[in-house]
Amino acid sequence: MLNGRRTQGTINQVWGFALALVLFACPAHANHSLSPTRDIINQASAEFDDGVTGGHFRLVSLAVRTVQLSVGQASLTQDIDRVVKAGAVVDLPHVLNNFSPGSGVFLIGFQNLPGDDGDLQNVHIFIDLNGNGKVDPGEPEYLPGTPITLASGEALKLVVQGKVSADLLPGKQVKVQVTASTVDHSVNLAVNDTLRVSPPSIFQVSKVPSTLSPRRGEEVTFNFAVSNTDGVPDPILVAIDGALSKRFVLRDTLPANTTFTRFLPGGSGQPLCHLIGTPLHSYMTMVPSDLSQIDAVAFAFEFAEPGS
Repeated sequence: MLNGRRTQGTINQVWGFALALVLFACPAHANHSLSPTRDIINQASAEFDDGVTGGHFRLVSLAVRTVQLSVGQASLTQDIDRVVKAGAVVDLPHVLNNFSPGSGVFLIGFQNLPGDDGDLQNVHIFIDLNGNGKVDPGEPEYLPGTPITLASGEALKLVVQGKVSADLLPGKQVKVQVTASTVDHSVNLAVNDTLRVSPPSIFQVSKVPSTLSPRRGEEVTFNFAVSNTDGVPDPILVAIDGALSKRFVLRDTLPANTTFTRFLPGGSGQPLCHLIGTPLHSYMTMVPSDLSQIDAVAFAFEFAEPGS
């Protein structure tokens, strides 16, 4: 602020100077290439005459430097197209990268897109600290409008979580958009996610023995095949070696008058053993030394998408 005093009369006048500068990001034309980053330097000046001394004064402010990022110096990945069940809670992982030589300050946004069959409900955005693509207990929620600074080369992993409307019929779609922009809007990024509501799951399971008339003491092998021709099933909560997790489980109870011997190599899924007297969905990955303790075996899968 500048102060000056005039001798004509007794009125003291104070001049205040403020300069507001707005940075607009304009698209580069064909004959104007945008540099990876651009320094914009703003400097204000003010001049006045002092009536007492008759002097003319000019003051110059300190320079203010703003770094503008180009779109090629940041990325938001990636679009998701997923089959889901009506009423399901979904986690949509995305990654924001800052490739620029300097730091960038970003805002994260979300919107339901028009032209689809419904909205994603009860939406929250979380910081994916361990990068596993889903919301885990203790991971912080991102509050809309909060600036996030990313250093050069730094990445921010996000998970958008919401609920698909329970009244959507099979074949309907929900389309959403996740955005990331710098606070000066020099970079505006977006990814589009599509959620397709599935019909009920249809599983086909086959179990083929190596022989239909085994002799006493003979080893019999069983080959299993399971396919999901449509829909997305709900996983169940199981305990594997004492740790709880949700899995799709193919379980088979041992036939009467048989004892488990071994798992054959080459199959898919995680082979599991169930012991006599333990809870229904409590399994172990290690085969016990006393094979007579095993009354059922199972194979666990993390996903069971249609067509798998």
